[in-house]
Amino acid sequence: MNIVIAPDAFKESASAMQVAKAIKTGWQKARPTDTIHLSPVSDGGEGLLDVLKENCDMELYQTEITRLDGKKILASYGILKDQKTAVIESARAIGLDLIATDKRNPALASSFGVGELILAALDQNIHKIIIGLGGSGTNDGGAGLLQALGVQLLNKNNDSIEQGGIHLTNLNHLDVTQLDPRLKQVSFQIASDVSNPLLGEKGATFTFGRQKGATPEMLIELELAMTNYGEKLDAFAAKKVSLMKGSGAAGGIAAGLTAILNAEIVSGADLVIKLSELKQQLANADLVIIGEGKMDAQSVMGKIPVRVASEAKKAGAFVLAIVGSTSIENSLAYQNGIDAVFPIIPELTDSVTIFCETSDNLARTAENIANLTSLFKKE
Repeated sequence: MNIVIAPDAFKESASAMQVAKAIKTGWQKARPTDTIHLSPVSDGGEGLLDVLKENCDMELYQTEITRLDGKKILASYGILKDQKTAVIESARAIGLDLIATDKRNPALASSFGVGELILAALDQNIHKIIIGLGGSGTNDGGAGLLQALGVQLLNKNNDSIEQGGIHLTNLNHLDVTQLDPRLKQVSFQIASDVSNPLLGEKGATFTFGRQKGATPEMLIELELAMTNYGEKLDAFAAKKVSLMKGSGAAGGIAAGLTAILNAEIVSGADLVIKLSELKQQLANADLVIIGEGKMDAQSVMGKIPVRVASEAKKAGAFVLAIVGSTSIENSLAYQNGIDAVFPIIPELTDSVTIFCETSDNLARTAENIANLTSLFKKE
């Protein structure tokens, strides 16, 4: 049997490649003669660079950048084989998992480091930059990123405001006269699976702020600050960027990039499927195994596991989902090209233990499924 294992990462517990390898390990215990191809995927969030490094010709470079909490770290970005396109994974600089849970503060966290990655990529004389958004710990609308690129965010006294989303309440106007001139020769694509706008009840702050560490009181203050920022972006871009579908991605970075750099927001899932040539791999597959940390109603709204399932079905393959947990109705899974869903958590315990045992649980579940398929093997 020809099998393609194409899971997404399990957030805060295993990368997409770790998930794929664990499933392979378990499967081969029961069916060692099957042909298995590992093709981990990403929708633009954590693991994007690793996925593209594994699936297409891309060289990685390192540079020193500023983490979301102000500390200096080394972070990677990629250059595709055409030498004209750079790939930036924003989570490398501002990922939520870079900060311990009790240290997270989206009011002060800055996206400055993503701007530094862009500057490093510009040094490679590229013509296009793809920025994967997802898993961020910031809520500054990309203000820090823009400051790194030379945009001045000024208060009523013409002084630069401090970094961090909470300080956007002091923003009076934007000055782009110092914007890095090389940016005029570069096009931007934003890879994301988020459809939320910058502002409002379903905006960046109220939808994602709590998981980044925001208290109820902080959410209100951040939304007020973001509203002020959104008004300034809308005025600059001469369109309602703040209400645009997808502009709330990565704490609103999509809004800043769209307004100032005219970035195009695209489906991260579709982009990764195209760059990794996944459709060609699926063409000869008998079985495709997808996966993600939690499969729920949001999974069927453009997320990459379901997109892979859709492409696999077009190719005539059987599709299994091995997930951390699931709240999706079976009928909804079937409607979206998934033939069966298998959660891996064996017993109720604490999240730390569950995360630590992810690889073992994946392997055990895959082995059980493989054993089951062998029962129906035609001799």
